[in-house]
Amino acid sequence: MPLAPLLISLGLKRDTLWERYQPYSLVTGLASVGLFLFFSVAIFSSFQYVGFLQRVFLAVPFIWIEILAIHLLNISDREPNVGNLSVS
Repeated sequence: MPLAPLLISLGLKRDTLWERYQPYSLVTGLASVGLFLFFSVAIFSSFQYVGFLQRVFLAVPFIWIEILAIHLLNISDREPNVGNLSVS
């Protein structure tokens, strides 16, 4: 899950409807990987707030999924640009 925003950010630059979400996806991916590493270390070191750290680690990519889903919903209302094909 932490790698999904990083991998998806690679393809977002190529689409004009999604290119402005590329930096956000990249930052989210880097933050997710960092939080995952911090969470992994915290588990083995008996860190007092492991549960809180787990929720933060999971919240970051879930919020990213929600923001991209809202954008997808917004652009789905637009007319498709498919050249000469007509929708009947």
